[in-house]
Amino acid sequence: MSFRVLVIATMLAISEGRKHHLQVKQEYRTEFALSTFGFLAPGFLWVNVSQLTLSSRDPQAAKNDAMLGFTLDRTESAGISPYVEQHEGKDCLLSEASDEKLRKANIDMTVITFNLQDHPPTANITRRGSQHVKLLPFFPSIHQLDLLHGDLFSDFADLIDDHVLVNKEGMPPSAADSHNPNPFRRLRRQSEATSSQDNVKGVSTEYPEISDEEAASLLSLPINVRRSEEGEEVFSLQFVMYVSNANQEGLYNLFFHNCHNLNNPGTTPVGVSFTIDIVEKNGHSYLSASELFYPSLYLWLAALFFCTSITWLLILRRCEEEAVQKIHYLMLALVFLKSVSLLLFSIDYHFIGQTGEPNAAWAILYYITYVIKGILLFTVIILIGSGWQLMRHVFSKKEKRVFCAVVCLQILTNLAYIAKETTEEGAERYALWQQVFILVDLVCCGLVLFPVVWSIRHLQQASHVDGKDTGNLIKLKLFRQFYISIVCYIYFTRIVVYLLRIVVPFQYRWLDPVCTQLATLAFFALTAYTFRPTFANPYIRIAQQDEDEVEMEEAIEHGTEGSGERNAEDAEQAQGGGTQHRRSNMKKSVV
Repeated sequence: MSFRVLVIATMLAISEGRKHHLQVKQEYRTEFALSTFGFLAPGFLWVNVSQLTLSSRDPQAAKNDAMLGFTLDRTESAGISPYVEQHEGKDCLLSEASDEKLRKANIDMTVITFNLQDHPPTANITRRGSQHVKLLPFFPSIHQLDLLHGDLFSDFADLIDDHVLVNKEGMPPSAADSHNPNPFRRLRRQSEATSSQDNVKGVSTEYPEISDEEAASLLSLPINVRRSEEGEEVFSLQFVMYVSNANQEGLYNLFFHNCHNLNNPGTTPVGVSFTIDIVEKNGHSYLSASELFYPSLYLWLAALFFCTSITWLLILRRCEEEAVQKIHYLMLALVFLKSVSLLLFSIDYHFIGQTGEPNAAWAILYYITYVIKGILLFTVIILIGSGWQLMRHVFSKKEKRVFCAVVCLQILTNLAYIAKETTEEGAERYALWQQVFILVDLVCCGLVLFPVVWSIRHLQQASHVDGKDTGNLIKLKLFRQFYISIVCYIYFTRIVVYLLRIVVPFQYRWLDPVCTQLATLAFFALTAYTFRPTFANPYIRIAQQDEDEVEMEEAIEHGTEGSGERNAEDAEQAQGGGTQHRRSNMKKSVV
């Protein structure tokens, strides 16, 4: 466990919550997502690009032909804009041709195109779509926004020093700062450093005060350029998008584009390296529009699961001791861990909303409980599905293999989830971890059904034996109900909830976790009722002959190589003798 905590702590070092910090080196992708955030009025998006360099055999030609920039599109739900999805990887959204298509399609999108060949270089702002998006204010500096709305954003603007981000951008930090994973905390120490401005061209040390109306009509942003020690041109810029009214609210997706590699497939590709810092904020909170309710919402859900665990504990204490099995206590531990996990998740989001960053201690505790809870959930499903402690006390070898495979895959699934959550969206490995998480999770969901299917098949075969029809038919019916409940739970939490997420408006994406957690609670409640510890429940009637049959089946399937056929015959004879013995006992009992 200590090794796992170390891995999680290492991953958290690169996570910045709603304050994103991403270093891109030698990137040849034509486009990739940087951030997705639901903005409410008043809210802002701050982007600072530094250390931007081009990698090519001919740097001057690459600068003249390079077509770099950002697109910021707005949608009403979590689904990607149909136009953007249709033209992804085919057309450059920064080109004038795409600009005309965007205008005709009435897509709400702002395009920021870099003109690195100009003197001084600039970034053009093109607004397309509805009239409200065309009036979206853009400021070249966070301090200009602070002059107008200092009551909302002064706490963040005080932390950012334009003199550092522009005039001294690209200066090598001190040795102490280079080990600080948080760029926003080392800005103040960097501002005290002394440096010459001889290598800086086209730098504006102060920004004039402008109004929201002037910012809404802003058509260009300054790009600063300097010479590195190797003589290489290094570019930097920053901008702030301000959501000033309710008509401009929406789910905004920020993408970076390198259209040179898309428009010129036969030429030498141009690599891009840069460091980008992104901050998103809604008023006084760093949470997205749908996440504003998460701290209180998950707190209530944690209380609900905790009350459920207490109720289940009282039920176990009131039942007779002989009827309560180990599996019932595992179910209790699962529900309790679920409530603790939700509580820690609520605390984690509280700190993110206040500071824009997760609290390392609470985040680590949450990930530990998340991993244990995930493994325990699938373990309980497999144990119940195989009838362990309910109809028999032993596992067949097939069930043991499935159990080990699911546990290992669950560890991989949880690590993939943690890696995905603690990796910036723009990083190339983010998509990899996301695909691994989805694929392995679906494989686990499929594997847990095998023990249930095997138990149903076993009960169907046993129901044909004389004297066992009634009991086995009841068990068979309940096992089928359990199988259906597992399928419904998997289908709802993996597919229906995903469809709900991309259909509902962005403000109501909190319905996704609510539906998921309520479905989980309903599944827990149904399973607990089906397997409640009462002697009237057919699951609790553990028959020794069922254990003998499992042992006989294993002897038949896995006999020794030297006397496999002989062992099989002995097992069949033993099984036949056992059947005759049971029939004689039944006749005696009838008499």
